[in-house]
Amino acid sequence: MGISAERLLLSDKQKAELERRVRAHSSSHRDVRRAKAILLCNEGMSRRQIGFEIDMDQHKVSEWRKRFLLRI
Repeated sequence: MGISAERLLLSDKQKAELERRVRAHSSSHRDVRRAKAILLCNEGMSRRQIGFEIDMDQHKVSEWRKRFLLRI
């Protein structure tokens, strides 16, 4: 199953913005995958599971999680 990373606690505003990016037809595939990765981190899913779910290396999932945390 994989070790889950510490769960991200997103505000309602952050979650709504990420969900908007996932749904927006104007979002690039890359941006959608990044937003999905953060949303799945919020759900407490492991990096390995997230990587499998969105076709992203688990190390990239960790990288984007860290970048997101640095921005907030």
